Amino acid sequence: MGAHRGHDVVYKAGPPTASLHVEKASLVRRVAAELPGIGWKKAKSVESLFGTVEDLVVATEEELREIEGIGRITARAVYKSLHTGE
Repeated sequence: MGAHRGHDVVYKAGPPTASLHVEKASLVRRVAAELPGIGWKKAKSVESLFGTVEDLVVATEEELREIEGIGRITARAVYKSLHTGE
């Protein structure tokens, strides 16, 4: 009986069947995603409303409530987190 030689074959991957587009997240989105009650999905809405992290930090609770999916309680928690570090 001959020796098994399957381990000698080098695997070659074929051409990719789909392309993947990876977009680098903005600093605003990365910061927003860390805030209480925001997460990655809502951070996209934060990013579209506030152009800079500074704009986000100086936003009032009322301005934060303009973000889709953010209500009074979350807006208050975000505001408090940005201004007291809690």
